[in-house]
Amino acid sequence: MEIFTNAALAALWFFGNPAFMNNGAGGVKWGYFAIGYVVLTIICNGFQGISGNIVIPMTADYEVYRTGKYVPGMMGTLFSLVDKLISSFAPLLTGVAFATIGFKDHLPDVGTKLAEIQDEIAAIKAKAMQ
Repeated sequence: MEIFTNAALAALWFFGNPAFMNNGAGGVKWGYFAIGYVVLTIICNGFQGISGNIVIPMTADYEVYRTGKYVPGMMGTLFSLVDKLISSFAPLLTGVAFATIGFKDHLPDVGTKLAEIQDEIAAIKAKAMQ
């Protein structure tokens, strides 16, 4: 089903006009394209969430079925749990790192000047060219 949802989303982008979403004042104009995009994106993310989370219990059950032992499946499940916990801390660690280097009120974006870093990179490149 996820393939069909992604195909419908691609067709929406191919045949639809995303310019209809912009009302010129920075908001979203809720036409057929915007509603279709939101609905299809929610459905697609739902399918991805279900398929991604069902693998862990299935691995443990398969190990019990195949070998009769609980430990390999339990270890796989624990490793997966730790992996998900660590990866969920990535935004927290990024925020702490940015706050540590001085971005307390806002996060950097494309227009943020990082002159010190750019100067250091230029010095490294100049040194490598010699």
